[in-house]
Amino acid sequence: MSTSRRNALLTLAALPLASTGAEKSEREKEDAKPFLGSWFGGVATTSLILSIEPHGEVLFVFLENGAFSIMRTTWKLLSGGMLIDGFPRFRLWEGVDPENIRAEMEPLPEDLEVSDGFRRFPRKIFLRRAATGRVTRDLQKRPLPSGWENPAVEKKWDEEAGKRR
Repeated sequence: MSTSRRNALLTLAALPLASTGAEKSEREKEDAKPFLGSWFGGVATTSLILSIEPHGEVLFVFLENGAFSIMRTTWKLLSGGMLIDGFPRFRLWEGVDPENIRAEMEPLPEDLEVSDGFRRFPRKIFLRRAATGRVTRDLQKRPLPSGWENPAVEKKWDEEAGKRR
């Protein structure tokens, strides 16, 4: 295993410990407002999703040809934007409007073992804000599916879980 890969794995292993002290002050939350929320961007069959949370954590998802990598990390403010402090790190700046931000990925070490899609993913990319997904009043009034009002699932639920319809 290369040194860079070992360092990357150690960084990923330490992330849960690093995120425990990530709670942000009210001022930091206010300064971070333009970046908070869920963002996505991609090229061809490769996509990046960042869900930036007010308490200082980020959910990072990288999708490539149906496979994905997922991790939790932290963010911190930098002058004019934000740093996503994972591996790799991302620097964010405001975009041309509130629905877009600019993101730049740090250069990856040449000896780091990553997929070709990740290696070739653009270093600089615009990310778009994900839609909120709120439903209309008519949709909110629809009845619950059968069994959803119950406090626990039926025994057959476990047998049916994960099976295609």
